[in-house]
Amino acid sequence: MRSAYSDVVVIQDILDQLGASLNSGRAILVYGPPGTGKTYLTQRMARVFPQAVLIPHAIASMNRSSRYSTRCFTAPGHVATQPEHHARDRLDPRFNACHRPVVISGGELTADMLEIHYDADTRQFRAPLQLKANNGIFIIDDMGRQRVAPETVFNRWIVPWRRRRTS
Repeated sequence: MRSAYSDVVVIQDILDQLGASLNSGRAILVYGPPGTGKTYLTQRMARVFPQAVLIPHAIASMNRSSRYSTRCFTAPGHVATQPEHHARDRLDPRFNACHRPVVISGGELTADMLEIHYDADTRQFRAPLQLKANNGIFIIDDMGRQRVAPETVFNRWIVPWRRRRTS
């Protein structure tokens, strides 16, 4: 934590809380008054784990009628890096070694951005935001300002599970 935030003045108690939260492996809710650096601090959390992560170019998905490929690796969201020396020889060509992704969504977040989306211009399926942030950080900035209700975002994975379970 100290090295990730070494060039920023941060109260030690806040770093201790962020470090404990980050090591929990669970979602973190950072709240406070506007302009206090919440977004800035959370963006820097990816620096705590400097190791490269593997991001697939695409994943195979299936709906009721067809099988299709969903593009996961996106140039603006994923910054390619060289894998560690011992892993370079064994790197599967279906994956890209990247820095941990940081995906930020603000007031533009809609429910369909959390679903696989077909782009007619490129004729490709695009991964939802939470999948693009896999192995990294997904920041929903200013929760409640989005076009979608916070309950929809927080319960994103619960509702489809219930539907499958009851039918």
